[in-house]
Amino acid sequence: MTRSVFVGLLLAASAVSQAQVTFSEYAIPSPSSGPYSSTPGPDGNVWFTEHDQNKIGRITPAGVITEFPVPTSSGTLEQIVTGPDGNLWFTDFSGQTIWRMTTAGVTTPFATGGNPEGITAGPDGNLWFTQRSGNKIARITLSGVITEFQVPTPNCQPYGITAGPDGNIWFTEVEDTVHQIGRMTLAGVFTEFLIPTASSAPYAIVPGPDGNLWFTESAPLANQIGRITLAGDITEFPIPTAGGAPVEITAGPDGNMWFTEHNGNNIGRITLSGVITEFPVPTASSQPWSIRTGPDGNLWFTEISANQIAKAIIPIFDIVSPVTSNVSIAPSPLAVNTASSLTASISDAMTGGSNIASAYYTIDGGSSFPMLLTPSVAVTTQASATLLPFSQSNVYNVCVYGADSAGNTGANTCILLPVYDPSGGFVTGGGQVASPAGADLLNTSAAGQATFGFVSKYLPGRNIPSGNLEFQFKNGNLNFKSTSMDWLVVTGQPRAKFHGIGTVNGTYTCNFEVDAWAGSFTGNVDAFGLKITSCSNGGDRYNLPATALTKGSIIIHK
Repeated sequence: MTRSVFVGLLLAASAVSQAQVTFSEYAIPSPSSGPYSSTPGPDGNVWFTEHDQNKIGRITPAGVITEFPVPTSSGTLEQIVTGPDGNLWFTDFSGQTIWRMTTAGVTTPFATGGNPEGITAGPDGNLWFTQRSGNKIARITLSGVITEFQVPTPNCQPYGITAGPDGNIWFTEVEDTVHQIGRMTLAGVFTEFLIPTASSAPYAIVPGPDGNLWFTESAPLANQIGRITLAGDITEFPIPTAGGAPVEITAGPDGNMWFTEHNGNNIGRITLSGVITEFPVPTASSQPWSIRTGPDGNLWFTEISANQIAKAIIPIFDIVSPVTSNVSIAPSPLAVNTASSLTASISDAMTGGSNIASAYYTIDGGSSFPMLLTPSVAVTTQASATLLPFSQSNVYNVCVYGADSAGNTGANTCILLPVYDPSGGFVTGGGQVASPAGADLLNTSAAGQATFGFVSKYLPGRNIPSGNLEFQFKNGNLNFKSTSMDWLVVTGQPRAKFHGIGTVNGTYTCNFEVDAWAGSFTGNVDAFGLKITSCSNGGDRYNLPATALTKGSIIIHK
């Protein structure tokens, strides 16, 4: 299935102006070498083919170029890719050969037919390539064993090839009268999708960060960027410069797609929503061709006519806040008048890639206090602080948030800190409370009286309370019994909270927290609240806010 959405000239305001893209161009030592395809190498450099000199070039991030001769006299070196074995693999169109080269320049040839063009690393640990005149897709193992698969449409001239996010092989059919995108399973089952624009000459194809495939329509009259979903739906986006002739395309470091315009002498950026911005290449008539994101995070492209390799540095605008996780306090529960350590992880790795600039914590929504970052400059860092002793027992809400170097401040991530006084008394209670509809999260219509009984106290020299809780709500078929307690906090209202683990109907375990008021609830009455959460069978079971007793009492013993 195909569909075409023709979007008009998309020249919306961009966060990146042309003046903010910095170009560097590096001359290749060999004259008229015809720099063609490029790939990020396994060694942190960019590698490229010299179409007209039978050489492979390597350029460092600083622009130092080294050339390695390929022992062939009849070759025209085309596409290159880094293989899963850490070597460089490239096609030799005229020499009908697949070549393997180590990063030291040692080459091994593997003869094939059909004029190989595109090549990609497959999801199966092999290399896959197109045979343009042979009209085939071929697989070559790391040891050089080749298997060929005939494309159904005759004379379609398969060209660009890539591994898709669905685990299949996707390729372009560049022949003018065909203009299709092909998909092949690893077992050789083909599906072909017709591009709406006739004679569009689809050239390169690569996966995008949106889970779709993006391709170029290189025919000057087509002059479009295409997007195809895994289901085969196609959308086309015209390029502003008439006759620009887009050839290669890559996923950029900024989350957009970037492409070269062979005739337009531009590199272009297209957002995932289809907004296109063009950036002129400094050298006139340079004929930019291959474009890739290098290991250094910059864009690298070849200039065929100018005999140069170019680097484009684009600013990455981070507008997403960092994420705080793994907030922890030790010890917890915490005895009054005891210091504790607060730690958290702050990261911008998945939300913009900026360094973390600062981290802060708050207690019960009060003032913000700075935290120490380790390391002090990093995209992901650990924040730490020593919390001063608390003089009063209570359950405190401690929150941590971070800010990145781009000025984005993240949301709070919070943790409850129970602070107890081992000599501050203990709590007992028993009676009945009205359980309204909705309190029982499993039986939401159940309502009626619930009975409870509990005791929680610290034994001498212990920092974990002992005791038990039993709660029965017959209308909801709920019988909860505690098996252990984690902490007890007695405050001055008087009020007590205690937390632990128990079982529901003797079958699965849950956390629980009791909120007990001794004559201090609204109207100076006793009140009982209970949460049963984080159950081993998934989800929460019960949530009753503090509610006045209908029978019984709660006593806090000093």
